[in-house]
Amino acid sequence: MPTDNSAALTAQSALQAIPFSTLIGGPLDACIQAQAKAAQTSWEFIDKVGLWTDPATKEKKAVTVNFQYNKNGEMVNLVVPLLTIVPIPFLAITKVLIDFKANISASSSTVNSTSSSEDLSAGGSAQGEIGFGPFSVSFEAHANYSSKKDSKASQESKYSVEYTMNIQVEGGQADMPAGLAAILNILQSSVTDAPVGGGVTLSPQNGTIQAAVGSRLYLEATVKDGKGVLQGGATVTFNLSNIATGLKLKPIKATTGKLIGPEYPATAKLEANDKGVAGITLEVDSVDYKNYRSGWFDVSVTASDKDPKSGSKDVSSKCKIKMTDAQKPLINANKMDISLESNKTKDKLQITLTDSNGTALKDKVITYTVMDDKKCTVTPINNKTNENGVAEFEVTGIRDGQTSIEFTGETVTTNVNVNVSGLDHNSITVDKTSISLSPSTTEEKVTVTLLDFDNKGLPGMTISGKSENNSCSVALYNPSVDKTDSTGKLEFKVTRENDNNKTAKVTFSDATGVKVDVNVSIS
Repeated sequence: MPTDNSAALTAQSALQAIPFSTLIGGPLDACIQAQAKAAQTSWEFIDKVGLWTDPATKEKKAVTVNFQYNKNGEMVNLVVPLLTIVPIPFLAITKVLIDFKANISASSSTVNSTSSSEDLSAGGSAQGEIGFGPFSVSFEAHANYSSKKDSKASQESKYSVEYTMNIQVEGGQADMPAGLAAILNILQSSVTDAPVGGGVTLSPQNGTIQAAVGSRLYLEATVKDGKGVLQGGATVTFNLSNIATGLKLKPIKATTGKLIGPEYPATAKLEANDKGVAGITLEVDSVDYKNYRSGWFDVSVTASDKDPKSGSKDVSSKCKIKMTDAQKPLINANKMDISLESNKTKDKLQITLTDSNGTALKDKVITYTVMDDKKCTVTPINNKTNENGVAEFEVTGIRDGQTSIEFTGETVTTNVNVNVSGLDHNSITVDKTSISLSPSTTEEKVTVTLLDFDNKGLPGMTISGKSENNSCSVALYNPSVDKTDSTGKLEFKVTRENDNNKTAKVTFSDATGVKVDVNVSIS
């Protein structure tokens, strides 16, 4: 009898019909959507809880929390960005387990019943007698035969399908993204304390100035509001009191910031720079040694706090300055003020070191500190004093502005003020580095651009052009426009004069000597 495989084929078809893409893809798609919603929730929390929009500038800024606490007997504000002290919800699905089980059972049986019966019978009889006379035997015999055959076969088929699926999703607080962690680290570093209602600090708190003509001392005031933000443009007033008898100071100079009041020896009013810093230089004008007595004098400073929440009010600070006798070495500069500009970018200084009796100190090292090294640099020509007690330096201007240089030798110092102007650029470019002039093309236009240190055009500047020989000439393209435009550009024309020389070079330069060349071929 042949085998029946119909049940197996039916079970295989049932297995192939199971929708695996839906059963497995559906839960995974739901997890992806849940993860996207979690990320959006984190951003909404940061945006709505940790940031606020400045109505004036429309910029987003970090929300800060102010705490007041006692610091060395003074109440100060602790300014902390809110995002650094509250947990940011950032949940993530870390594991998805999908267990799928399919149970398919099948069986087959066949029932065929076949009955057959075969009946065969045969029979017979016989009679006889054996023997003779009285010894004879009579008999009678009978015989029968029968046979029967039965057969039966059966077959039965059936199947069943069962499947189950278990889904397990695990999640928790995820590791913070690298970008968000970097931002929080920056905010963490901005945690600072600030005086309640703002404040101003003086540096140095305990300075010294020598009772000798030309001795100098630099004082610096820094203004912050109640959140510790530097107050650029704040008005700062310096006042000196209890100046020693017999000592006369020169009118106070504004070294950092802008002087907005008259120059007086004992008071000065300045506008702080964009960093909230105002600095002055005190200089001894004369000393009456018969009446002079060493000691301390007081410096006080007041400033206007521009914190919009605390309201404008005056804040103040004080420090003491010690006058020292002229028994220590004396240090002086041959120039107390240097001006560096476009036609004079460098200047030399001589620093002289002597003892209290005026005797030159030889082979002493003079050091220096530039208060703002973005404005100028100092190069030692010879920073060790010679037999005359003199050390030489060269000062080079870099960028417009004011700064000062402090020179120190044998524990005494002197300051030199430096004013830089007209140097706010560093390159000059042309739109063509080579041109050709012929009888048919006798003129070419060249556009020259003057750039500052940030590669932005410098407007209103003068540029000149010059040819190395008389085979061509250079002139302004438009004689009425002789200054660079708003983008730092100025146009020139190069004109063929003759072909005495087959080549020429045209040089464009500004007032500081920065230049660029254009090669000219002449036919």
